[in-house]
Amino acid sequence: MTAAPPPEAVTIVDGHVHLREAHHLPTTLNAVAAHAAHHAARLGAKEHAAAILLTEQTGEHAYDRIAAGEAELGPWELAESDGIILRLQQALSGGAILIAPGRQWACVERLEVLTLLTRASADEGLRDGMSIRDCIEAALATDALVTLPWGFGKWTGARRSLMLDLVRDCGDRIALGDSAARPMGSADRVLVAGAQAGLRVIPGTDPLPIPSHTARAGRYGYWVPGLPPDTDVRRWLAESAPTGDLDHRAVGRRDSLLVALATQVRLKLHG
Repeated sequence: MTAAPPPEAVTIVDGHVHLREAHHLPTTLNAVAAHAAHHAARLGAKEHAAAILLTEQTGEHAYDRIAAGEAELGPWELAESDGIILRLQQALSGGAILIAPGRQWACVERLEVLTLLTRASADEGLRDGMSIRDCIEAALATDALVTLPWGFGKWTGARRSLMLDLVRDCGDRIALGDSAARPMGSADRVLVAGAQAGLRVIPGTDPLPIPSHTARAGRYGYWVPGLPPDTDVRRWLAESAPTGDLDHRAVGRRDSLLVALATQVRLKLHG
């Protein structure tokens, strides 16, 4: 079988990003660009861009601060915004990073719902503390790419059964989120079931508020053929999310089991 030719141009997307106040934002942005360049080189692409899909928790306002010109960006500057997607440029390197808004909602079952690629807020019936089914329904009423993200130790026991029920009941109205924190070599029944059902599976890094995660964003994600269009970038990103196979278009590596466990210990110490 003849190998597929390398893509001429790619956009590297991290599908689960928090720009934490505990992290130095210019360092994080530089890391996103460096990871994207590395992934693109591995793919053999001649041109590339980077994109991060924000999943801000209640109390996180990085998107608003960047959009308002109030964030320290280091060598990066806000080049343009279409009202939803922010585009940062670095003058010297010519590098570009797209920043898409999104929220993470904490549900009563200790599970999360992500509303990606939208500025949907509590004004639209979404709030922390809802049941996950109510949160999903409220999220589906917005223009969001509604995603249920993997979390360390969360899709187990009764919550695994609930997640499998949601995959069955919601079908392709939702997507599932994979994570760099899911240990390499480990399978997950929910992700496997979702992939087999043809759901979109969106890889991302989910940086935690610990010092070692300052440069994590962009390390794990997925690639999209081509560069972002000049218009309707939000729709382009939503429609290009990978579907099916867990490794379909994934780039980067997930953590080892040892690193994943050590990260949980560091999180508790910093919490």
